[in-house]
Amino acid sequence: MKPIIRKAKISDINQLINLQRLLIKFESKINKHTRKGILYYTKKELSSAIKSKNATVYVIEDISIKDKSTKNQSKIIASGLSRIIKSDPWDKYDKKGYLGMMFVLPEYRKQGLGNKIIKALLSWLKEKKIKEVHLCVYPENKGAVALYKKAGFKEFYSYMRKLN
Repeated sequence: MKPIIRKAKISDINQLINLQRLLIKFESKINKHTRKGILYYTKKELSSAIKSKNATVYVIEDISIKDKSTKNQSKIIASGLSRIIKSDPWDKYDKKGYLGMMFVLPEYRKQGLGNKIIKALLSWLKEKKIKEVHLCVYPENKGAVALYKKAGFKEFYSYMRKLN
């Protein structure tokens, strides 16, 4: 494996959509009420994030493997997205960072790739002078929770729901 971390390009969108579908498939095992066929980020939204000054997408590609669904592109094996969003009125800072679309292909896990994506996203947010960063994770996703805690994230808010 020859992993390279870099900012995503428009030409990566189809692979990012495929990774996102795998992420949603994985998360739908935890959340049985996930709507079928939904994407967290559409092609248009991903394109906007890639071009935006208030968002970024990082990928890790394995340059030793070519993706069959694209024209000789290296295979993207991990991704993460960060956005700068407006804070709630009661928050200390006017803006905060948000991390999402964090996914590493199962066969590439436990090699530090998720940590590399998080570091790149946090570094980008630091360059933008963002002091507070949020993310959402299912507590049952023990691997992701451990990764985020290792990166310095702490639980501080519990989101609850009841289905009728």
